[in-house]
Amino acid sequence: MINMNHPIGRRHFLAGLGVSALGACTSSTQASLAPHVRSDADPLTKFRVFADDGADKWLQHLSRPTSSKGPNVLALSGGGEDGAFGAGALVGWSASGKRPDFDMVTGISTGALIAPFAFLGEGYDQSLCDVFTQTDASDIMRLQPVQAVVSDALYDTEPLARLILKHTPPDFLQAVAARHSAGNTLFIVTSELDSARASVWDMGAIAVAEEYDLFRSVMRASAALPGLFSPVNLRYHFDGKTYDESHIDGGVHMQFLAVPNFAFTTPDKKLAGGHIYVVINNTLNPAPTNVARSALGISQQALTTTGRANALLQVNATHLFARERGLDFSVASIDPDSGIIYDPSDRFSTTYMNALYQHGFERAQRGTLWVNS
Repeated sequence: MINMNHPIGRRHFLAGLGVSALGACTSSTQASLAPHVRSDADPLTKFRVFADDGADKWLQHLSRPTSSKGPNVLALSGGGEDGAFGAGALVGWSASGKRPDFDMVTGISTGALIAPFAFLGEGYDQSLCDVFTQTDASDIMRLQPVQAVVSDALYDTEPLARLILKHTPPDFLQAVAARHSAGNTLFIVTSELDSARASVWDMGAIAVAEEYDLFRSVMRASAALPGLFSPVNLRYHFDGKTYDESHIDGGVHMQFLAVPNFAFTTPDKKLAGGHIYVVINNTLNPAPTNVARSALGISQQALTTTGRANALLQVNATHLFARERGLDFSVASIDPDSGIIYDPSDRFSTTYMNALYQHGFERAQRGTLWVNS
């Protein structure tokens, strides 16, 4: 069994995958795997790794496994209002009495709004329920005073910023910091607008440093759907300098994060166990739908199709990786036959989100949520 009480015993998802995948590395590389090793050349390296970085950068945020057993990993995808499905699934999973304790949680876009609550465990299920069933469009976005022709998006997300602030008070962030210090990992992905790189933020490290504004801004940025929502400026002050970057939805680069890029191309080495759970806040195999023959309708359907196709490619790649490395793999997505109708003209509808929440909850509670392999 994993030693849950060891200070770094649970900080080993990517280290567990990555280190095992690095069997050809030299002993000097292996000796450098102390927790939180990092360079101070850029102070933001304390808080993030780029998705396309190599193993040396990733391992600065991870520790060597202290157990031969593999980790439980939860990866939460993007999906806008469809995140209500993932929220309901987690709460229903708790109600079933079978929800595991996660060594690592990752979130992208709407998954980034779920991930911190999932990271802290079942005691925060009510917050998840409130965020995804007691809100509507006015709690998420407001129309820009100048339309998108001369603005950076149709809507700004100042209401979402207030919603995040409400549900992440200091004691919540202190709980994130404590769990991080105990060896658990919380990653959220954003896309940096100017560099076109994906940033993977070590949210526990941010909480430990008490950079609470940065923590909340990363959550908001990861959910900044390009064109619909304004980019979010992330600022960090260090040594008299201000670091300022504009970030948007992490779904621009990936639909979910379960395995880092470098691990796919490193030597195969089996783990003794572990389980990767992926929640797709979307439908992987959608039923046919009537698409409005308008520029907006066609472009929206094209983007949705691209997102689903990318999610399916990632699911297949992660499944193959898990099978080769000796990990169990399970994926959940919205049932195309659920009968829940999405109206693109009514974004973040409370009625729609409540129906999806209940769909996820009921499937998880009765044990039909996962497709296992």
